[in-house]
Amino acid sequence: MLKAENLPAAEYSLMHAEMLWGHRVVAGDEDVLASMPPMPFAGLGLAEFTRLMLNRGSLLLMNRRALLTGATAEAAGREQFMKYLFKAVLACGDARLAAADHYHPAYTEKWQRLQQLQHPRARNRPPRFRHRPLRRRPRSVARPWRPGSRSARLH
Repeated sequence: MLKAENLPAAEYSLMHAEMLWGHRVVAGDEDVLASMPPMPFAGLGLAEFTRLMLNRGSLLLMNRRALLTGATAEAAGREQFMKYLFKAVLACGDARLAAADHYHPAYTEKWQRLQQLQHPRARNRPPRFRHRPLRRRPRSVARPWRPGSRSARLH
């Protein structure tokens, strides 16, 4: 728990930066976070996103345990499983954006920025190789061995 008297010395972290950016006070002093130092997202190091990925990786390990123990048989277990899975997926997007120096906390902006990072010809279409079968076998692919073939006679 973060106490009001500790806010001025709050660690410069992704969690605190996001809290400053998107907080909504539901009870008490609306200016409670005003004493916190500024935490611009541009100043966050990639170590913060490594921390995020490690945290989400631990959630995936918890999901693995839930699958192995049958904890996902009940609705509450399935809900928690999906929640952890989606958190991991979202963290992958955050890390990708941070690595490209394009991180933003708003999900709509994240989506737009991820689309811009994608190669322009790759958007909204599958790879071309799935639609064109090979007309001839590449030289690097060996022919199947058959008794009586030239390679069989050499052995």
